[in-house]
Amino acid sequence: MHFKVHTSKKPLLYFGKRKAWLTGMTILTGVFFCTSLLSPEGSGFYELFALNMFMVFGSGSMAVMAVIAGPMLCDAIDYGRLKDHAERNAVYFSIFSLLTKMQGAIGGALGMGIAGWFGFDVLASEQTASGLLGLHLGVAWLPALFVGMAMLFIALMPLSEARMVVIRRRLAARDRRLLN
Repeated sequence: MHFKVHTSKKPLLYFGKRKAWLTGMTILTGVFFCTSLLSPEGSGFYELFALNMFMVFGSGSMAVMAVIAGPMLCDAIDYGRLKDHAERNAVYFSIFSLLTKMQGAIGGALGMGIAGWFGFDVLASEQTASGLLGLHLGVAWLPALFVGMAMLFIALMPLSEARMVVIRRRLAARDRRLLN
């Protein structure tokens, strides 16, 4: 077996963090919309299994400190360090962790609260039309809307892979000057 050694000076990251994150979020948004198409009488194991598999695949890009979210935060940290010459890594990671935990707690409670407000009853053997509407709104449509807004903000983020190469080069040059 022969392995090719990559000797080029170009980075091996061709797709980029932002595109990978946006792809994962697109899959997750699709899962939300497909979840809203489920019905108590027409959905079974295979539909739920397929949606769960796509949800796990899509949400991997937004998991706390996952493969993509953590490095994107590091890009913001590097940019901030370049602009104001201050190390604020702990502050960035603390705020990110706090917001992630708040999003999970508030989002889950709000989603179930909306479903209950529309009349969804967990203990009922049959749901009313308004209860199902509330469930779809709370666990599918509103989360899809918020993920779509997050996708817009990330898509407009000016820290591209090429720009980060320049930022890291400038930081390294400044660090070398400070050490000499």
